[in-house]
Amino acid sequence: MTDSGAIFTGVALCVVGIGGSALCSGLETGFYALSRIRLKLRVAAGNRRAVRAEQELTEPDRLLTALLIWANIFNYLGSLGLTTILLSFGLAEGWVIVLQALVLTPMLLIFAESLPKELFRVRADDLPYRLSLLVRLLRWIAAPVLVGVLWFARLVARAAGAAPREVGERRRIASMLKEGVLHGAISPLQASLIDEAMDLAHTPVGQLGVPIARLACVPDSAGEGQLEAAARQAGKDPVVILQRDGRVAALLDPLDIGLGNLDRPEPLRLEAGIGTRDALAEMADLGLRSAVLTRNGRDVGVITTRRAVGPLLRSIHTEVAQVGE
Repeated sequence: MTDSGAIFTGVALCVVGIGGSALCSGLETGFYALSRIRLKLRVAAGNRRAVRAEQELTEPDRLLTALLIWANIFNYLGSLGLTTILLSFGLAEGWVIVLQALVLTPMLLIFAESLPKELFRVRADDLPYRLSLLVRLLRWIAAPVLVGVLWFARLVARAAGAAPREVGERRRIASMLKEGVLHGAISPLQASLIDEAMDLAHTPVGQLGVPIARLACVPDSAGEGQLEAAARQAGKDPVVILQRDGRVAALLDPLDIGLGNLDRPEPLRLEAGIGTRDALAEMADLGLRSAVLTRNGRDVGVITTRRAVGPLLRSIHTEVAQVGE
């Protein structure tokens, strides 16, 4: 015989669980998809909902973590509710597990994931603002757990050498690029070009350099004739002057060799693991077009400004060619 009270409790838990999970899924998508430009305009106009929404978005990791905590709580309530209903009919635990997988999983996928995400994506410039106060309330209630989760996540990120602020800034720029493409302010290719420039800035410079063995190399005792021959072989890359121990003594531009400028200044050395942006900045400060790449104290390659920005220049050429068509 069924227990009507248990069934009612189970149904209530299912409704709260699935409804709450749907709300969290929708809010996650809604806050991600809302227009940052419209948000700034509404904040400037003094819209209190927009101010709350912007405050939540200043720390997106905190917002996302709070929503995930609540989503897990609501999912548990939904599962508990369905279990209560099934057990009230006297079903064995094995059948309860099977029916949970057959009933609850599709319900969560459709009603707590797909539908709310699509609804909030379509109404991203409305629903996140309306529900911003509720989001703040949920975050405050989850604060004790949230603090611990964020502390642990940042500890792991620090141990892995990640840069959370930098990642957040890239996420913000990426969302603005996406919006610019959506509204026709920039072309998809231009957005791709900007994204490539952002990637290039953090690419290890060693990935863009050339191993010394592939360059035109001469010993430090080489005379003018040997240098001129090496310059013809080098093409657009510098001629590498090597000491007997394999250390690079100088990098000479083929053009300088052709003009008779055979000065051999000590080359700039850069660790191969640093970012390309930092490497180019250091080269620019010293007015250099090339530098020696080192790894564990050994000279392993050479980087030039031409090779560092080569991938970006090829993308620009593609953009120009498409505009010309």
